[in-house]
Amino acid sequence: MNANELELFLSEVRPVLIEAICIGVQEHVESLRCKGIDFYAYALLPGEVYDLHDIVAVTNSLTDVAVPIEDSQYSYYRFCVDEWKHWHSDGFAAANTVMLEANQRFAAAHAGVEYAMDDVQIAYANGLLDSILSGIDQAKRRGTFVGTDPFLAIWISDSGSEIIAESVKRLNNTDVFADFMAEFG
Repeated sequence: MNANELELFLSEVRPVLIEAICIGVQEHVESLRCKGIDFYAYALLPGEVYDLHDIVAVTNSLTDVAVPIEDSQYSYYRFCVDEWKHWHSDGFAAANTVMLEANQRFAAAHAGVEYAMDDVQIAYANGLLDSILSGIDQAKRRGTFVGTDPFLAIWISDSGSEIIAESVKRLNNTDVFADFMAEFG
């Protein structure tokens, strides 16, 4: 698959994945609200950059932060999704199906190397990650989080993936982004 073919492929996949993520977030947040579950933070974990396939939502409430606000590690525990308490693997079946089908089609069209991602694989992964970010952003713009204004992120566990800082910047206000970058930047 060359760059032009990848661009055409992603232009087909992106709108479907964005809408599936948006609807998944809307329905998941509504289900949490119906259960009376409050959260100050909400993140989506799509897997590893080299293996994006299964969306997991993670939430945390202020009472779940592992240390008190006075503790020097408070910001770390507040923002580090890996430390959050509530992991939700349900609610994103449609998005997961879109990614599975896209991954299968991409793998059939592009033979990469086993030990590292080539430029086309990196561009493909970045396209999926941007679609996931656009989906949660669209859900936010549609009013999914109105009245709560939670910390929002796309998270790749145990990584310094660019999508993390990019998502925090795009989905949160400048003060939250600055606090996040003071801890993780």
